[in-house]
Amino acid sequence: TTSDEALRIRTHLEYVERLLRSKDCSQLPEHLRRNRTFLLDKLREYLLAGKFSRNDGFPNERKPCFIDKRGNICAVGYLVEQSAGRALAERINAHHQYDKIHAMTMPELLVWVEQSGLTLEECAMIQPTYQPNAGTNYTIVSVILGGVNGALSGINTEQIIHNSQSKFPAILGIASGATSVILGGINFYQKEYDWIGDAQNVVRPLSAINIGIGAASMLLGGWNLFFNNDPTHEQTMTWNVYSAPLPHNQLDVRMQLTYKW
Repeated sequence: TTSDEALRIRTHLEYVERLLRSKDCSQLPEHLRRNRTFLLDKLREYLLAGKFSRNDGFPNERKPCFIDKRGNICAVGYLVEQSAGRALAERINAHHQYDKIHAMTMPELLVWVEQSGLTLEECAMIQPTYQPNAGTNYTIVSVILGGVNGALSGINTEQIIHNSQSKFPAILGIASGATSVILGGINFYQKEYDWIGDAQNVVRPLSAINIGIGAASMLLGGWNLFFNNDPTHEQTMTWNVYSAPLPHNQLDVRMQLTYKW
């Protein structure tokens, strides 16, 4: 979930901040020590704000993302922005949006690192990776469930009309409908989870659709399962009970129980 991912990133940054603050930097010139302290303070500011960038471009792998499509910036990008300006951060993003620090070859960035009081390796430690944007996954699951629920609703409607006695589609309709309702209910109020780009404008309507389609599938499946009985088609189940012959007695007791539905 998003809360787990944010916690992972925050924990990572807190660990790196403590590690870098504990490092003996007495050998650095005074101006680099000041720059280093300033940037570590900004790192603390960034992790407390919790506005982390997200991996929009690689749905199947963890990647760093310098600036995402919502304008959220990564930790290193934030340090660049706060010390050298947003313009430099935007230029770096234009060339190295999903690259790791060691793969970034822009001279301007290398100059910034030299003046930061941090080493390139320390900047690489700060840079986290991000899980793929879950919006794609949520949309795909919703579309698949919607198709399944629509198909099963059609089948159950046809069986209700024709008094069909097959119950398998009814059971599947209830199961898939319940799954859709649960999925929609879980995500309806997750305002902070930006599945696709705007939780308010995309996730909530999509979740409402999941709930509606799922509820319809459950209702049709339930009606087909419990109330769709053909009055011309009587089904019976019969139990026959026989007694064993008693000694010296040929009496044979028989009993038959029949259940009809």
